[in-house]
Amino acid sequence: MALPPGKLYFTLFEKELILVLVKPHLEVIENKETNGVTSAEKAKAFCEITKQLNATDGVNQRTAKQIRQCYLNLKKKLRQKSTCLRQELRKTGGGEVAKEVELSTLERRFLEEPILTLPLSTPYDSDTSQMEILKSQDKSNADDPFVRPLTPSQNASAEASELDTSSMNFLDSSLEVPESDYEKLVLETPEPSSVSEASGVKTPKQRSLRDTLMMFRKNTKKQAAPSAAARAAACIEAEHKQSIKYMQKEEERKEKQAEADRKEQELRMDLLREKIKLTKTKTLMHEKLLELMNKNPSSLSFLKNVLSDDC
Repeated sequence: MALPPGKLYFTLFEKELILVLVKPHLEVIENKETNGVTSAEKAKAFCEITKQLNATDGVNQRTAKQIRQCYLNLKKKLRQKSTCLRQELRKTGGGEVAKEVELSTLERRFLEEPILTLPLSTPYDSDTSQMEILKSQDKSNADDPFVRPLTPSQNASAEASELDTSSMNFLDSSLEVPESDYEKLVLETPEPSSVSEASGVKTPKQRSLRDTLMMFRKNTKKQAAPSAAARAAACIEAEHKQSIKYMQKEEERKEKQAEADRKEQELRMDLLREKIKLTKTKTLMHEKLLELMNKNPSSLSFLKNVLSDDC
């Protein structure tokens, strides 16, 4: 029984084609804003992707909703697969991993290129400059008792930042004007000395050596503390070195023990040889005494004396 048109599964070729077609529109599709403008842009992008997909030979006709859901499923699976791959690589120490976890060439290329996203803007983000933070306290909040007013130093720094940015924007725009207006733009460009005098901020030439050194010391960052993984790795390495030292000492002890056993065995063999020699000597002496007794029976008393001395 054939499946209805809406229930046709996506083939591998169609999935790869969706990833290829989505790539140029990632900046719009992955936008995190949820207003009406971005929603319309996303719908327009998926409509364009749907037209391109349906115009390709060998694919089934799809709707924009189906393509969008397929892309979301593919992105979720790619993230899960990438996470499993990182975990397996950490387990094996960078060695071979299972084939089920390996990424294809298209998946690897899709993940290597960063997904462009537009984060939600906030005036108190870590990437926001001091000038933008100060600008967020607008004049409408001047009468609010819960808003702290700007200090004179903050006003001066904000004005200096505005002058610096305005002069930079002015110079950037001057690059696009024709050469006939160049002299006019040069006359209107503010001098660095006037900017420093108006803002009350000292230029590097006006600062003393001590102030400059203090500024660099304040800007230097302290060395970050090692992470838990780094500490664990250091502990494992120290234990490994300690175990290696223990094994080396154990090998040296075994070698010394074997050498002592060998010397003891040699001494025992020498002692045994001496005992054998002594036994042979006694045997020869007894044989001579027996011969003497057989030849001269009167020497029996002498033999008794010898035997008593031996005992």
